[in-house]
Amino acid sequence: MIYDIGSKDIIGGEYAFGKPPANAQVVRIDIEPGPAEVVIVADAHDLFMVEDGSADCVVTVSTLGHMRYPQKIMKEIYRILRPGGIVYASIPFYFSV
Repeated sequence: MIYDIGSKDIIGGEYAFGKPPANAQVVRIDIEPGPAEVVIVADAHDLFMVEDGSADCVVTVSTLGHMRYPQKIMKEIYRILRPGGIVYASIPFYFSV
């Protein structure tokens, strides 16, 4: 199971680093629906609906820099990640305003 946090604009399931494996189930999470197939509409600061240790991989591309408490989201990511799971987090630019 791959969870993609902040993915409402990802159409076609392809990222700059490639596509997920053909047999992978990708669950898109965003705070609002968008052109992509968002499965879970939720605030990433509290992903209570996702089971502990249920993610093989969590992807968040250019999302954490827009969040009020990115460290809280990272705690949620590690909570849902299974032991040995992979996190791909891209944060192109972040500073306090």
